[in-house]
Amino acid sequence: MKRPHGNRRCLLWCVALCAIAVSVVACKKSSPVVTGAVTGAGPGTVTGTVPGAVTGTGTVAVPGAVTVTATALPAAATRTLTTGSWTLTWDSIRATAVGPGKRTLHLYDHVAGRQACVEGLAEIRREEAGFADGIDARYEGTERIVSVVGTFVTTLIDYGGYCGGAHPFQRRSFDTVDLANDGKSVTLAAIFGSGAQAAIVRHRRLKAAMSDEEASVPGEPWSSPHFAFNAVDGEFVVVRLGLPHAVEVSAGTFGAFDIRLPIPASLRNALLRADKAGTLLPGLAPAEAALAEGVYRDGVKAD
Repeated sequence: MKRPHGNRRCLLWCVALCAIAVSVVACKKSSPVVTGAVTGAGPGTVTGTVPGAVTGTGTVAVPGAVTVTATALPAAATRTLTTGSWTLTWDSIRATAVGPGKRTLHLYDHVAGRQACVEGLAEIRREEAGFADGIDARYEGTERIVSVVGTFVTTLIDYGGYCGGAHPFQRRSFDTVDLANDGKSVTLAAIFGSGAQAAIVRHRRLKAAMSDEEASVPGEPWSSPHFAFNAVDGEFVVVRLGLPHAVEVSAGTFGAFDIRLPIPASLRNALLRADKAGTLLPGLAPAEAALAEGVYRDGVKAD
């Protein structure tokens, strides 16, 4: 079989990662349609075909391609929370929100993410015989809800692995969505306006992290969804930024920084209710709220 050009391999790898991101974060309307499901709880071996919902540990034979392996995802206790007319149900693998008229949004699904990883590597191998021989698909992903204010829901995502391409991937960040807008991502600026950018630019340590040689965190975080609601302080709210790495050399970097912003009138009632109900960051994720500000690599403070 003729080997595709390197750019073709890169394109396939990027497509695979995009499929994972869509499966994990943006599966809003319905769960993926799967056939030939492979189930089982590791340790142990289960075999079957892809497409399929691989929920155990084992080897998966992909038609028309070499064999790849999927690893088990950890189990976790399920939690339920009601915010307004929405009911949230989540564990470390899946989260759903059921709203008016029993409308259901799938906030994340790491089983689907792992399946996309397996299929992504299989697709690359179908295109290029012998690619990454002896290297199996690896996907490890967990996520949990860490703050809820009205229809704004923030998750902490922590996932990584290898699905083809030049190197493994790793990401850790906060991601905030708006249930009232089909569960789509919402930016800090969309809620707080230009004040968000002004507060970030004034934050010297955060500004330094945005411009360091390794690009530890992305620029313009005010236009990203990487934040959670941390605390109410009088007429202000403390927002915790949870920023992912900006370039692959810093893969896995997590930037934790606090900014203080005036509470918008449209957010005040929901924020006060969330503070009273214990659904801000300290109530749902106390360890994350207690994390000292700075840049972390592999869980260790690096600045």
